[in-house]
Amino acid sequence: MRTKFLTEFLGALGTDIIEYSEITPERVRGRVIYDPGDGDESQEFVWQVTEADVPSKEATLLAKFIKEQSFLSIDQITVTRSELKERFQDYLGMEYSPAEFELVLEELLSIEVPMVDGDEVTDVYFIHE
Repeated sequence: MRTKFLTEFLGALGTDIIEYSEITPERVRGRVIYDPGDGDESQEFVWQVTEADVPSKEATLLAKFIKEQSFLSIDQITVTRSELKERFQDYLGMEYSPAEFELVLEELLSIEVPMVDGDEVTDVYFIHE
């Protein structure tokens, strides 16, 4: 489930290729490749999350939806919360109460995947409004 989430989350942020170099019970380490023809166009990451703490199925679906609809400009959501909620509900064919949707969106917005150079964290991948 961790790699499934990362595929959708990092995909929403513009990457198509993720190479995983280490998957342990405590973390997932890999490299995002921005340009397959240029080895310098990549970024390593380490996500310290266990399977028990992986984001919910709904947060994964929301990341996938945001990616498919191109609702990000770099890392910022480009539609209002209410439009995102309405379109996400249409996409899923189900209704969310405002509180239920808020929980899913806030879960997605709280996620950070650290970028690393060597073992030093240099930045994070995240989605924001």
